[in-house]
Amino acid sequence: CSSCQEAFQKRHGHPLPDRLTPEVRSFKEDSLVEFTRFLCDTTVRLGLTASVCLLPFENSSTVNDWAKIAGIPSLTVFGTDPYWRPHQPDVEPFVTRFARRVQELCSRFGKEGQLWILNFNIPKGEEEEIRVAVEAGYGQGIRNFAAWSYFGAGYIKLRAEDPEAVWKTLSS
Repeated sequence: CSSCQEAFQKRHGHPLPDRLTPEVRSFKEDSLVEFTRFLCDTTVRLGLTASVCLLPFENSSTVNDWAKIAGIPSLTVFGTDPYWRPHQPDVEPFVTRFARRVQELCSRFGKEGQLWILNFNIPKGEEEEIRVAVEAGYGQGIRNFAAWSYFGAGYIKLRAEDPEAVWKTLSS
């Protein structure tokens, strides 16, 4: 957009390239961090709690240095949603890795860590993975858990095959 082109030109002294260079990647990340800071500051100014959940992507084209987000002074809750399906068959190590990353940053910056737990698109008979994921996060010091979606997403296309079993597993 013209705003990004103008900001890039001002910051770097030359036009925004039409390809993803290291300079463009850095500009994108810095822009996302600045925008998130603005959102957190505005949220707190309105008397609410600022919470951010980053997707558990590594080496992405978004924010790779999670410390830039976790370190925002007005942020209270920092987390991620390490949804293991469909690409991570080993739930415990996958969730543990991201829970550890969140908890280390939260300890460093004085934030509350949060994990979102997968509650959709779960095949019948695999509900126990929910408990494994919660225990993995808990083992890393996470005490704030959320789930997407309510009642195993039984009301939408991404529903678990047995939404009631998913919800019962999460609730127990």
